[in-house]
Amino acid sequence: MSPADHMITKHQCQKLMIAIEEYSAKDKSLGVTHDPSNNKLTVHDHEKNIITLRYPAAWGPYPQSIKLDQLSDHLTEDPSTILIVLIHAGYAAIGTLIDNQLAATKMIRKYMVRKTQGKAQLTYLNTKGKSRLGSRIRLSRSVEFFQEINQEMERHINWEIPERIIYSASPRIWSMIFQSQISCPFEKDDPRLLKLSMHVHRPNREELERVGHWTNLANIVIQSEYLSIYTKFLEQINSIIGNPRNN
Repeated sequence: MSPADHMITKHQCQKLMIAIEEYSAKDKSLGVTHDPSNNKLTVHDHEKNIITLRYPAAWGPYPQSIKLDQLSDHLTEDPSTILIVLIHAGYAAIGTLIDNQLAATKMIRKYMVRKTQGKAQLTYLNTKGKSRLGSRIRLSRSVEFFQEINQEMERHINWEIPERIIYSASPRIWSMIFQSQISCPFEKDDPRLLKLSMHVHRPNREELERVGHWTNLANIVIQSEYLSIYTKFLEQINSIIGNPRNN
């Protein structure tokens, strides 16, 4: 059976976290793993995950040492300012979200992809030489691309210091941010950083708005094969989430 995957509101997420904490305290066959740095909680039977709950991306950041029963004191403390950074090869969208409103945006576009292979220039150069004129031009624009991203992020941060930095980029592209000649305005282990768990389309203003809306939603995945085992627990979960929107 496929898992049930739902998007829920932050208020439903708050109720779920309390219900999970209370139920797991009674039923010792259930374990709870809390990962505050990734805004994630899993309920398991000490072997397999039963429920995975991702908190709204707008929540946090939390100290890695914070306990689940301590988290309830912080649930209403949404950050007022969030920096959103979306990067694909040759495309970037940067926006500052203030009180759930997109207050400032910047789109960056550079020619970095070979049309015939569809590869980003940085990837292509791992297997081919740099002697061709087209390759040199794309390489130059790739360097400019990351420099401009860092300049724009610094401009946004200087304008309004974010309490949370949410980003979407492949590991290779994200690493180039910290190798640019123009320094990234934050460290790679900045506690405000949170990588998006949602699929992001080509970065543009519309995608910034979609991600901004998503930051206030939580996601719950329930493994269907456990429905008949933890009936009462899952009935309680379903009573909280009601008829959520499928992801």
